[in-house]
Amino acid sequence: AFLEKVAVQNSEQPKGLNYAFKAPDAERLLKVRRAADSSETVPETKDALNSEIRKKRLDFFFDNTLQVTAIGYRLLEHMDHGADTARVLPLLYVDLKSEYKSIYHTSQEKGVMVVGFLPGFGGEELPFQRGDELIKINGERIDSEKEAARVLAKLKDKKDATVTFLQNDREIDRQVPLLTIAREIPFAVKKEDAAVNAYADMFGSITVTSGMLNFVRNQDELAFVLAHEIGHLVVGTASHTRTGLMRPIWSRDELRRDRASDWHFTPGD
Repeated sequence: AFLEKVAVQNSEQPKGLNYAFKAPDAERLLKVRRAADSSETVPETKDALNSEIRKKRLDFFFDNTLQVTAIGYRLLEHMDHGADTARVLPLLYVDLKSEYKSIYHTSQEKGVMVVGFLPGFGGEELPFQRGDELIKINGERIDSEKEAARVLAKLKDKKDATVTFLQNDREIDRQVPLLTIAREIPFAVKKEDAAVNAYADMFGSITVTSGMLNFVRNQDELAFVLAHEIGHLVVGTASHTRTGLMRPIWSRDELRRDRASDWHFTPGD
């Protein structure tokens, strides 16, 4: 099971990852996997091995964030569309950091990097991959996530947008359908946090810990947790202490008590 987590082969549903494993264990397990797979070779240097381990961890973190965001957007799609209606692209992108540039070998020093299309929204067939750079939306230059949000805010009456990506120093234009959601809410995963927790903050974001992703058994349970947090934001009761620190919304005991009732959720519940 641990080897599967390191290899990151299964991504059908969110699964947690033990980010605290020791480097010697990771080195041994990667070598075992590579030795059993003739299509890959064992990294020849420790630096190359460490680089691959960093990429595996980051890929797993991004995969989990994609799953959480996709479920969150699906919930927001089915909510009543009021004054806060937002248009969003069915993909996840992040501001470029030096860590991302070194791992995914992006060509620009700053800008916006594509993490991936949200699963289940029909963008999987488009010729884009993690590490591509989002440079334009409808011809307008995009240098940050904030700039992308500004451009998308002007497209409330549009059904799609022309998105320009930079892939291997080549610009690619594609028409990408826009999603209509009740309101724009950023979803995040807090890695290396074993606490079974999820929370909405005063800034309008929802965070799920890696401990919660380890705890839920399926996407329905995760959808229930996200719906609870969306409710806090919609009615304006996102919680925080007097010091400004966010407090847990869910506890392990609360979730287990709910689970004991053996609830089952289907789309539309």
